Parts: sequence; C-alpha cells; structure tokens
Amino acid sequence: MKIGVFDSGIGGTTVFKEILKQDINAQFYYFADNKNTPYGIKNKEEVKNYIIKNIEYLVNVGCEIIVIACNTATILCIENLRKKLPNICFIGIEPAIKKAIENDNKKKILVTATTITLKEEKINNLIKNLEITDKVELLPLDRLVIYAEKNSSKIEVKKYLKEKLNKYKFNEYGQIVLGCTHFPIFKEEFKEILPNIKIVDGSKEVVKNLKNKINDMNLKKTNTCTTLILTKEDSEFIDNFNRLLNINIDTALYI
Repeated sequence: MKIGVFDSGIGGTTVFKEILKQDINAQFYYFADNKNTPYGIKNKEEVKNYIIKNIEYLVNVGCEIIVIACNTATILCIENLRKKLPNICFIGIEPAIKKAIENDNKKKILVTATTITLKEEKINNLIKNLEITDKVELLPLDRLVIYAEKNSSKIEVKKYLKEKLNKYKFNEYGQIVLGCTHFPIFKEEFKEILPNIKIVDGSKEVVKNLKNKINDMNLKKTNTCTTLILTKEDSEFIDNFNRLLNINIDTALYI
C-alpha cells in the first residue's frame, strides 16, 4: 500500500504526524514542493500547475491514496484531480469552519488561512450557506508559512501574531480556525496569546477519512517506511522535517 502526502512545504507534517500515530502499515511518500513554497501569495493558475505536476509524480510512483495536506491545494484542485484521475483516492483538507460552528454557534469565529484560500469562492459560499456571515471573520496569515519553512524563532512568530491579532476583541470570539497546515506548527504560540480561545484545525478529520478509505479499499499492508520528495535540495528542510515528526526519514529524493 502506497500513500502520498502532499504539501507546498513543511506544513503537511502537522497532518502526517497524526497519520503516523495511527500505526498504518504503508509506504509513505511525503512530497514537499519546497522550491515553490509559499503557494498562498502566488498567482492562482501558476499554483494549480505546480500542484497538478507534483500530484502526477505521486501517481507515477504508485500511490493509491493521496492526502492533499494543504488547504490551498485542496481548495484549488481536488475536484479537478478527482475527475482527471478517478482511480486515485484523494483526501483533502479545508479550513474546519463546519467543525467550529458545531462546537459553538454563539460566539464569533476567526478563520485564518492563506490569501488564496480565503479569496476562493468555495470558502465564502460555505460561510453563506451556513448562514454565519455575521459570525465569521477572515484573516490571512501568509507570513506564518515562511516562518514555518525557516524554523523561525518563537519570539519572531509571537510578535507577528500579536500585530495581526491585536485589532480583534477576543471576548467576542470563541474559536480560531487554523486553515493552513503550516499554522498548527505554532499552536503553542497561538495558545499563549489567546489562552481562552479554542483552536480548531482539520487534521484529525483527515486521518479519520484516511482510515475509512483504507478499510473500504481493502489495500494490502506493507512494512512502514517514509520517502521524502523535495523539489529543491535543502538539508535544513530535512532537519526540520525530522524534528517536527520525531523520525529519521528512510529516503530523500530530489526531483
């Protein structure tokens, strides 16, 4: 059983970490497009081309399930990928707005993500359809992606978050949605700044969907190993990857 996990960079480790906790016996291929990250501030069509090219690589190495551990990539491409590649099982992640409103529909919700994700019609239609337009605020935090990729200091991250969050009256808010897989890397920093706000992300739902798909597809179990695929050689990325997952990768490939 071969399972691909795709992200623009290091952010997908927040999802992959949850997957590894489940003792799923599979050959994992973690694909990070570190040459082109961050996606969230680039031209949408340019990003789509990156995503499709990279997903095709995972298909060509034999991945039967591909987890798109990137909110931007899911929002932009997952529907087209499912049409284009019907034999591949795609599991995506999107800002956990539904989960947040189920938790508490009384207080406001702050939804954070990349600029591309928050501008997409799909997100805004979801908010309208749930009839929560008056309860939701959207906040792009694109620089967090760069901080995660560079393994920036806690001081630098907290300074940025305080600058961005300072304008909100958080006694009116119950939850903050981390709608980019890079953002939960800084979950502790969010907690320190917003100790009374519930932090929500969609990683556990992805794992639940993955386990269900594996059972439904009756895939053959294999010895667990991880291959890291990068689009640019970068030893610091590998160190960061190993640190965040607390593992030593079996193989690193550069394409």
